[in-house]
Amino acid sequence: QKVLISLKNHLPKSLFIKLRKGYYFTLNRLHPRITESEFRQFLTGRLGVRKGSVVFIHSSVDKLFPGFPIYDLLPILKDLAGPEGTLLFPASHFNIRAEEFLNKPNAVFDVKRSVTVRGLLPEMARMDENACRSLHPTNSVVAIGRYAEELTRDHQDTIYPLGEKSPFY
Repeated sequence: QKVLISLKNHLPKSLFIKLRKGYYFTLNRLHPRITESEFRQFLTGRLGVRKGSVVFIHSSVDKLFPGFPIYDLLPILKDLAGPEGTLLFPASHFNIRAEEFLNKPNAVFDVKRSVTVRGLLPEMARMDENACRSLHPTNSVVAIGRYAEELTRDHQDTIYPLGEKSPFY
């Protein structure tokens, strides 16, 4: 990981991206796969996820090394948190600085249709029929579960994306 950070500072961006993809591809091939049972045990044992938990999930599916179908990740998380729990995911929809996005003449944020660029798991959550997405135009959050609406409701009312009315708070 330290080597990647060093390379990022010394290589052209396009070359660094290719090398990073190759690194993670190789790591993915060499790393042992985690079973669904091991994944559940890690979430409950090491991370303390229980029925009724409120969990903010910011992860990379590429670094989980699941030995089970990726589309099972969200159902597993929902099952562990249960109907009393709430899952939250970052769901911003652009990969540039917020100022750059907001200065674009065609900058549009459609809370129902704008795809998140924060990964496969947040995108699966966004498409869930019970998902609530905050209306914040640059740092939206998608939530599923008991407190989903409550945690996302006032996000757009803060001038700071991570302020007191933010689900990040």
